[in-house]
Amino acid sequence: MLHDYLTSLHDEGNVFPAEIKDTEDINERFSVYRSLRRASDTRAMNMKVSANDIDIVNRWKRIEGAKGRKAAGPMRQHYAELSLLVQPFIRYTKAM
Repeated sequence: MLHDYLTSLHDEGNVFPAEIKDTEDINERFSVYRSLRRASDTRAMNMKVSANDIDIVNRWKRIEGAKGRKAAGPMRQHYAELSLLVQPFIRYTKAM
């Protein structure tokens, strides 16, 4: 559905950067799995959210990527109780 919507937007006019020339470019550059996280991280960096807050918010990605194995990461994040780390999530979301 995402690609259909983006393709229809592309066909309507100049809403994409010049390097996105056709549907193939859209399919290569945009995906629900990657694009939403990339956009969120980029916006957070633009809004000067600390790297530590971004890493804490992205902690789920490491856990999901571990696929049942123990997720690698800094020891201080490994031992931190995620349910108590409310402030980094608030700062990240508030900056948006």
